[in-house]
Amino acid sequence: MYDDFTHEEIMFAAKRLRKARVNAGFVTPAAAFLRFGWDSMTYLQHEDGFRMFDAETAYKYGNAFNVSRDWLLLGKE
Repeated sequence: MYDDFTHEEIMFAAKRLRKARVNAGFVTPAAAFLRFGWDSMTYLQHEDGFRMFDAETAYKYGNAFNVSRDWLLLGKE
């Protein structure tokens, strides 16, 4: 299912993830992945738009950054 995202959609999701992190008070990606114990390379690939994250991961990021999974994945409030 997540292979169906276009490059543009993946880049928009990455931008939303970055925005959510910063709005949650994590100035750097490292501050977030160290705080939550996430794999650094995977998180950086998600935030940089090199890989799309799945719904389960979006839920995990959403809980950490206080945003919805749907907003992270699709930009829907």
